[in-house]
Amino acid sequence: MITSSGFAYNQQNTSLTSYKNDVAKLLNSKGLKDNTATMAQNITKAEYNSTQCKHRQVKLSERRLPLTGLLSFPGSGNTWTRHLIQQMTGIGTSSVYCDSGLRSKGFPFECNRELGKTIVVKAHDTKDLVRFQKIILLVRNPYDALLSYATYSKGGHTKIPNTNTIVQASNNMINDSLRWFISLPSKTCSTFRGPIYILQYDLLKADLQTELEKLAQFLDISVPQADIECTVRLQEGNFHRKSNAEDHLRMLRTVYDDKKLEQLRTIARKTESILEKHFKRNFYLGGDTEYALFGK
Repeated sequence: MITSSGFAYNQQNTSLTSYKNDVAKLLNSKGLKDNTATMAQNITKAEYNSTQCKHRQVKLSERRLPLTGLLSFPGSGNTWTRHLIQQMTGIGTSSVYCDSGLRSKGFPFECNRELGKTIVVKAHDTKDLVRFQKIILLVRNPYDALLSYATYSKGGHTKIPNTNTIVQASNNMINDSLRWFISLPSKTCSTFRGPIYILQYDLLKADLQTELEKLAQFLDISVPQADIECTVRLQEGNFHRKSNAEDHLRMLRTVYDDKKLEQLRTIARKTESILEKHFKRNFYLGGDTEYALFGK
C-alpha cells in the first residue's frame, strides 16, 4: 500500500516501530530531513491504527458490573445500540428475553443469566425496572420507532413486508403503541430510583462519536479513544434494514395519515415534557424525521 505521502506501507507488518524505522531509512536514503520523517511516521501510525480496527469477539466481564438496563420501546434501535456498546467495550450484552436469532448473529450472551457479567441488559417493559441498578433509556422519534415496530411485527429483524401489510399492522397497533411509548419514560422517571441516562437514537445517528463518549462515561467504563473511533467505523450491525431517505419518507406518509401524524407529534411533545420535568433540561424528540414531515 502507498500512503498519501508516497511511502510504501505493508499491512501485514504488525510492528509500528518497524514501520517507523523503515520509513526513517527510506527518508535518510533520499537525503530528507528528520522533521519530514516525523510527519511520515505520524501518517504510518494513523494507518497502523486503522489496520487494527476490526469486529470484536466479545466476552463476559471479568469483574461484576452494575446491573444496567437498556430500556426502550421496540423499534428504537436497541439491537444496534447493543452492537455499538459491544464493539466499543468488548463486553457482551444480554437480554431479559432470549432471541435465538440474535444469539447466533453477534450477540452470543443474549440469553446469559449471570448477574453483572454483561454490560447492559435489553428490556422493553417497565416491569423489569426492579432488576436494575442503572437505566439507559433509549428514545427514538415516535414516527420512526412505531413504523419500525410495525415492520418488525411482520418481518422480524431484517425482512421488509409489503406496504399493505405494514399499513395494516400499524393501524392495528398504533393506539397500544402510543401508550407504551410514553409509559416507558413516564414510569421510569417516576419510579426508578437509580441513575438514568437518556440516550437519543437520533443523536446517535447525527454525532455517533460524541454520544459514545458520553455513554462510556455513564457506563463507567474506560474506553480508549481509538476504540471509540473504531466503533464509529464499524457501526453497521447485522440487523439493519437499509432504505434511502426518500423511500422512507414516502413510507411514513403512506402509513400515517394526517390524524396519526398529529397523534405522533403530540406524543413527542408529551414525552419531552416528562423528560424535561425530571432532568431539568430541554429535549427535542422529533429528530430530522419531524422536520421532513412537517417542514418546520
